Amino acid sequence: MKPAPLDPLGPPLVRQAMRQGPNATMPSAWRDPDDTKPTAARDAREIAGHRAYCPLRWMRRRHGRASRITVEHVVAADYLRRAADEALYGCGGTNMLAVLGGGAFGPLSGPGSAALRQARAWREYTRAMALMDAHGRAVITSIVLLNHSLASWCRERGIPAGSQQPEMDHLVGMLDRLVEHYAGEIAHDLAQDRVLAD
Repeated sequence: MKPAPLDPLGPPLVRQAMRQGPNATMPSAWRDPDDTKPTAARDAREIAGHRAYCPLRWMRRRHGRASRITVEHVVAADYLRRAADEALYGCGGTNMLAVLGGGAFGPLSGPGSAALRQARAWREYTRAMALMDAHGRAVITSIVLLNHSLASWCRERGIPAGSQQPEMDHLVGMLDRLVEHYAGEIAHDLAQDRVLAD
């Protein structure tokens, strides 16, 4: 598939030119969340723009119906990404500005809601990663969390281009485990039509 032309009105051109990694972007389209007219379920307005590069979405787009990456795989990967981001970076506390502005420093009665949410995200992330073997965790970290392509993963390990099928099989197997882990959430998102898989 030919890369999309650079959009001068989109994100910084250097990010658009990147083909993989955590700072890369890719063109995308999604349903307009403000489109609330009664017929939106059938013919919702679409917004075109850029999103963070996702190797799984790229594989689905590139291979079409022949892709082994399913919508469920993409949604499960998004749940894992969200848990990893919340566990690593945390969430901003709603009352932190009031505390800093008021100068009311001192002991707290316990952790705030943002710290509790970060702790829950860490627990969720470790549970999801515990479903995989060491090689699977490395594959998922590189491809799902760090947004590197499968070809890049194989190249780093000295695997020739014609011998990448076992790595693809392993990736799909690990994604299948994530789909089982997030089955309830995925079913709910699909029922609510809240999935952006392409």
